[in-house]
Amino acid sequence: MGKTHMRNQELRRRVLKQQVEILDLAHVLIRDPEDHILFWNTGAEGLYGWTKEEALGQISHAMLQTQFPEPLANIKTRLWQEGQWKGELMHRTRDGHQIAVASHWVLHNDAQGVPALILEVNNDITELKRSERVVQELNIALANAMPGISRCDARGRYIEVNEHYAQMLGYEPGELMGADWRPVIHPEDQPFALSAYERLRGQGQAEFEARAVRKDGSAFHVQALLVAITDSRDKFVGHYCFIRDISERKREQELRESRERLRAFAIHLDSAIEAERVRMSREIHDELGQALTSLMIDLGWTDAHLRHGPAHQDIGALRGKIQSMSETVESMITNIRQLATELRPPLLDKVGLGAAIETHARQLQERTGIRCEVSLEGNIALEQDRSLSVFRVYQEAMTNVARHARASRVEIRLSCEEDALLLEVSDNGRVAVPEAADPASLGIIGMQERARILGGSLDIHKDPGVGTTVRLNVPIVRSVRARDAKGTKILIVDDHPIVRHGVKQILMEASLNATVDEARDAAGMREHVCTNDCDLVLLDLSLPDKSGLECLSELKRIRPKLPVLVLSMYSDTQFAVPALTAGASGYLTKERAPKELVSAVRRVLAGGKYMSEQLAQQLAFDVIDGAGKLPHELLSQREFRVMLLIASGRTVTEIAQEVCLSPKTISTYRSRVLGKMNLNTNADLTQYCTRHGLVQ
Repeated sequence: MGKTHMRNQELRRRVLKQQVEILDLAHVLIRDPEDHILFWNTGAEGLYGWTKEEALGQISHAMLQTQFPEPLANIKTRLWQEGQWKGELMHRTRDGHQIAVASHWVLHNDAQGVPALILEVNNDITELKRSERVVQELNIALANAMPGISRCDARGRYIEVNEHYAQMLGYEPGELMGADWRPVIHPEDQPFALSAYERLRGQGQAEFEARAVRKDGSAFHVQALLVAITDSRDKFVGHYCFIRDISERKREQELRESRERLRAFAIHLDSAIEAERVRMSREIHDELGQALTSLMIDLGWTDAHLRHGPAHQDIGALRGKIQSMSETVESMITNIRQLATELRPPLLDKVGLGAAIETHARQLQERTGIRCEVSLEGNIALEQDRSLSVFRVYQEAMTNVARHARASRVEIRLSCEEDALLLEVSDNGRVAVPEAADPASLGIIGMQERARILGGSLDIHKDPGVGTTVRLNVPIVRSVRARDAKGTKILIVDDHPIVRHGVKQILMEASLNATVDEARDAAGMREHVCTNDCDLVLLDLSLPDKSGLECLSELKRIRPKLPVLVLSMYSDTQFAVPALTAGASGYLTKERAPKELVSAVRRVLAGGKYMSEQLAQQLAFDVIDGAGKLPHELLSQREFRVMLLIASGRTVTEIAQEVCLSPKTISTYRSRVLGKMNLNTNADLTQYCTRHGLVQ
């Protein structure tokens, strides 16, 4: 009897051990109804990277940065009602990788029927989802690679179309039978298609690229090959048409061309700034320098005559000399005012955009003889930084008129229509303005870039023999000082949804009377601040499409007076000084956000600066102890940015493309950084940045 019992006990132990081993093969965690982790098995450790000791007690969805297919409250409602839930979730592992999991939750109630525990089993399906995406992309690529084929008669009417041709155009094959092929081509591109059709009849085949129009009116780019069909006597009786969708290729081409234009514009801008510096230097030397030299000589002559007491006959000469010096001073004042006006029109700040345009137009008319008629309509009120951008677009348009158009009259109309400002510059020049004739010209790129930053649009219409019209449409953004009854407007820029949610919750629970919006990347941030009111931006330094310091510089260019509070995972002792130098109003690490965020926001909104007590003490000790700065803190903003890009593994060519500089210039910055930091190689630089927490 005893031996049988012992054998049963041993058997149960082996079975239990096997069950535990099988359980560890799965990725299992148990949590309470508030989502605190109570059990974390070996499988979960292997999948996510956290040990049992690290995971226990954590809130599972916060630790794993869970992305749900629907609100968590809805999922839990179904879990309470049905006892289980199945679905797909996105989790983030300890090393930062995002994985997809098939998740199964089972609810366990206590003896009284109250929810007590939630068993969660997760299976990694990342590779499966990736494979599904690859298959989907291959199917799309295969569909795009397959040509649409049609056959038309001698009059261009469809006789036959394959299914793919009809699908590309959004029709059923039968709907196209007997219809003319020409309306399928976009009206603006029909000249290319008709020209190809003429070549087809003469040469037997022809190719062209154009936009095709679907049944719903949307357009897409196609490459078409036309092949003639002839009878036994070589008489033209119709043609075959093979088309491929090349929209993706066109988008890539437009993106490359856009980058090339922006790169050329950046080089042009640097050259223009340098040329302006040379001009200003020449103006100061030739005009002010010569005038000051003349004034100094006259003062010396006057001093010599006054030192020994002027003779009666010298009084007239002294008066003449004093009059000459007064005229020299007046000329200097005029020149200084002219230089200051060219740098920034003073009327723009004092009396507004309309008066600045009127004054500029009057001066241009006096200087060139071109009659300038200015029409101001409505209450024109813009923030100063936006007014300056509109004025620069106006200046560029007027410069083109004066230099190239051979116009005798130009009409300038500035008006406010509802929530938009409209600027029109129309000339009667008989010669097409080169800048307007070429949309890729640097002047046009500059005006288009300013319009984009303003969140508006730029349209240039030229009519040979009649003239050219430049039209700028800009949405009006209310001043921050004119906050509406909804209160403070705050924008959170962070690529982690759970962080945005946590920060938003902290702000909403505080008595800030705030409206909180969100953006997940630099593009979303740019679009929001250009088209919406915003009183404060909370900016993360690590974004998927642009570094936080670059975003900060862009924000300060778009909205110079918009306060920015940096909210980052990086140590404030490493990144706070570069951020504050770049224009941030404060710096706060995310780990201190729960305790300090509200007070930091209040201080920055009140016009102050915010830094943690720890950072303030560190800066004070650096000054008192004479400890100096770390090597990277001595770098300029551009040098610091190049250093981070090199440490991130970017090549010189890649960095040059990103910052719109030449590879030679980037190599110069690299040498300068290595020299200042007393390092020899890129590897040394990467080790330094990693050691000081500058890169992950």
